[in-house]
Amino acid sequence: MSRRRKIEIKASELACFDTLVEALRSRPEFADFDPASLRVWAYESYEQELKNADKAIRHFDWKTR
Repeated sequence: MSRRRKIEIKASELACFDTLVEALRSRPEFADFDPASLRVWAYESYEQELKNADKAIRHFDWKTR
């Protein structure tokens, strides 16, 4: 089953940061926001890997003895 991983970066790390802040400040709801708090999120789909399954199975087998 596909899962989603959230990737977050600070907007200040982007080349377009100044343009983004300027565009947001032109909107009334962002008139006095703190630009340092601005973040960008993206979601990446990935398939979860099963690692060390044989070790986990042996551990459970040992516990049930």
